[in-house]
Amino acid sequence: MNKRFISVAIAVFLLLPAMIFADGEKNQETIDIWAYFQAQSEWTKDARTFSLGTSRIMVDGKIMKGISYSLQGQVSPTIQVIHVNFSLDLFKNHSLTIGQQSSPFKFFSPPPETKPTVVYPLGSLVSTFDDIGIALKGKMGPFSYQFLMLNGKGANYKDDNKSKDATALMTFSPIKQFSLTGFWQGGYQEWTQQIEQRHYREGMWLQAKIKPVSGLTITPTWVRRNDRTQERDITYKREGWYVLTTYDVNQKLRVLAQYLKDANKETEWTIGLVFKKTNRMRTLLNGTLRKTLDGKTNLGLYIMTQFNVGKDL
Repeated sequence: MNKRFISVAIAVFLLLPAMIFADGEKNQETIDIWAYFQAQSEWTKDARTFSLGTSRIMVDGKIMKGISYSLQGQVSPTIQVIHVNFSLDLFKNHSLTIGQQSSPFKFFSPPPETKPTVVYPLGSLVSTFDDIGIALKGKMGPFSYQFLMLNGKGANYKDDNKSKDATALMTFSPIKQFSLTGFWQGGYQEWTQQIEQRHYREGMWLQAKIKPVSGLTITPTWVRRNDRTQERDITYKREGWYVLTTYDVNQKLRVLAQYLKDANKETEWTIGLVFKKTNRMRTLLNGTLRKTLDGKTNLGLYIMTQFNVGKDL
């Protein structure tokens, strides 16, 4: 972990609120501090577990017109800095973000309404979810885009080579009921496995969102990851896909169903409910049926409750 980066992150956490409140009325700066905490339990035929889920503290603010920042720290399951970045509004609907931030590859996954472990096999296709770099984002008519240059090493880590990850995302949304998003990310990484060698990896995904009627959303997604070593000229290709369907019965209840085929060609069905008890508390209940390559069938039940502090769900 890059200790210098962590020290700078802590300093930013301590100094920015003071900067904001020092002259708040003059420049109309804002600050939004909130957090969420999760408790989760899982039952399978082999084990029953209870643990704290992902829990994070967020600080989002605006220093002055056109300049904002985002800070995010994780306290569970591990303690680490997730985001430290600043955004500059270049002109209408276009911005530049500098610092540690999320790669768009993070967003191919199903939303948090599905059991987190459902997409782990697909998640293994990607190199990193959060990284240090610079991003250009914008929207023009039915098109929106993100172009990023990232270290490719991951959150809180110093880069290990001069090469960077190039990242591109494009979304086309001609009508409210349909959107299509394509994403690609690739770069080199030094890889030590018996011998030193340079390792190239790339990932891509294609996702559609279809809303045929009010409350119903269908999201098919395909993901691929390729790895190639120059010295051995070996290429590893892995891919998977899923189709997620959700239906909002009312403002407090959502029903979902998901079919997934992972990189190992194993399949899994998920059926679940999302119950929003209050504006800051919701409970997820999911049942899964996984069929492995050897023909075995595994059943699982997952429940998670999330609490928000300082901000509505």
